[in-house]
Amino acid sequence: FWNKTDGEKFSIKLFFTNKAVYLDLIFAIIISLHGIYYSLFTFLIIWFAAIVSTIREKKYQYVLFAGCNTLMIALPIVITYILPVLFSNTSELTDLAEERNLYQMDLYALRLIYLILPIPEHRLDFLSKTTAKIYDQLGTYTEVYMAHLGVLMSIGMIISFIAIFVNAKRKKETLCLKMGKLNIFIILFSVVGGFDLLIGILLTPSIRCFNRVSVFIALFSLIALCSSIETLIQNIKIMSRKVILAIFCFGLTIIGILDQTAGAFADYSKYNIETRTYENSYVDTR
Repeated sequence: FWNKTDGEKFSIKLFFTNKAVYLDLIFAIIISLHGIYYSLFTFLIIWFAAIVSTIREKKYQYVLFAGCNTLMIALPIVITYILPVLFSNTSELTDLAEERNLYQMDLYALRLIYLILPIPEHRLDFLSKTTAKIYDQLGTYTEVYMAHLGVLMSIGMIISFIAIFVNAKRKKETLCLKMGKLNIFIILFSVVGGFDLLIGILLTPSIRCFNRVSVFIALFSLIALCSSIETLIQNIKIMSRKVILAIFCFGLTIIGILDQTAGAFADYSKYNIETRTYENSYVDTR
């Protein structure tokens, strides 16, 4: 939605003959297969990007793009989730709506501190103790702790925020600036006391775990970080830029893996927030 149609006048024919459009629609269907939560988050992001792009560039085809993506995401959701419940003559949807309320939406909303916290039992002991102390003092016993980004994506998120203020007056938006706008929008919508409560008030409080939008924040932050590194390397006046870029990528990958995995991962795969220990995700019943 941020790409321009360089030199081409938009038309319906051009839209439906563009291979990238079909690839985009396939990607939308794949997202829908990951459930209602991530489909809703994608709806919000797509329409925010479409509206911002339409206002900025005065090109209304972005609304058409958003509508087509919304349709491709909504259809599988209706077919695989909603229709089976409706035709089963059960009260599952009604019961779910009655069980959940605005308090639960706020309880499972995104908390900014968890985005930048190290993972439980981090490889560095002082970071592990810091995380454990904050968990205890905040009374962390729900899935909200799982929103941690790790050091690299936390840096990327901060860079994307800074880009909003540094590049705000530029006519041509940088990729880092665009990621910053998306991050700010997502955070304002999903944070505790955020605009996600409007969905609960106007539609339904059934969709409550807005902390899971951290997956999108991680993606946009990583893009912002990589874009900044690429810009930095391009300004280095040497011949072996590709070699430096490869070294950077390799080094950041190793740092990211070590930062986002605990030593306990060698034997266990799941962190139990209630017992504050790692354990097996699956129990062998043989």
